[in-house]
Amino acid sequence: MRRSPVDSLAGEAEKSLSLFLKDGSLAQDGCAGFQLKEGASGAVTLIQQLSGLARTARGPSMSCHPGKVEIQGVAEINGEKTIVLRMIQGRNPDWVQWPFFAKYDEDATWLDHLQPAFGEANFFFEN
Repeated sequence: MRRSPVDSLAGEAEKSLSLFLKDGSLAQDGCAGFQLKEGASGAVTLIQQLSGLARTARGPSMSCHPGKVEIQGVAEINGEKTIVLRMIQGRNPDWVQWPFFAKYDEDATWLDHLQPAFGEANFFFEN
């Protein structure tokens, strides 16, 4: 049976932590990936189990071409199911802390797999 991100981090529950998603290049290391939706729900579940003093956790995040991106969760906005993301660090400092939205994709495992939400042609960092 496949372990969830929460189960994998159970021993770390009282530590300050960040959850990092890995890209496909790490597959040769024997690490199994998981979908973005699993990482987001697993991070929320894990953070909810921490005491207030230990809630410095953020996650999951991925270092990708535009910068470091945090997956904050899933939300329905104006009837469209979206993945909520936030640029933690960006190639352009103006992007830092910028929230953005992707179309919900059940199978996405990396930023490159996502499309902008709300009919946008590109994400703000692709312009």
